[in-house]
Amino acid sequence: MPDMDHAADTTEPAAADDGRKMPRRLKLLVASILHLLVLTSVAAVVLALKRATRADAAGSPTGWQSAADEVLMIVAFVINAVCAAWAALAVGPVRMRVGLVLLVAALLGATLAFSGTGESLFWWHAPAFAVFLALPSAIIIASLLVVRSCGYRLVARTKAAS
Repeated sequence: MPDMDHAADTTEPAAADDGRKMPRRLKLLVASILHLLVLTSVAAVVLALKRATRADAAGSPTGWQSAADEVLMIVAFVINAVCAAWAALAVGPVRMRVGLVLLVAALLGATLAFSGTGESLFWWHAPAFAVFLALPSAIIIASLLVVRSCGYRLVARTKAAS
């Protein structure tokens, strides 16, 4: 039985008005304004929380900085879980999305490593935190790929005809 993700037709009409065809692989890289706004908003929240976790000049963290550090960790895990679900269950090829999700997890892990509240950063903190966040993402992706093999996908809801 052929894989439905790799259909024989590899071109679809482009969004441009001139009627040219765009290869399916390039169509996956096209982002809308909504995608850019969501990405910018998520990056702004993560970077604002990272900045809030910095210790003051004395080096002693306050209660707000510790709370911001915990919120940053929760936000990082939620981002990883949502991205992992998208990578495993979205319609289309999976390999590129899985690689992107693991890259995002590693970058969020590095962000957590560098957001320490006054402690010195050892050489192994950034790789350790990158693995610390990439491992749960890999487990979620692996388990959702099993669900995907059963035929489940994330698809847009169709509007009901009235």
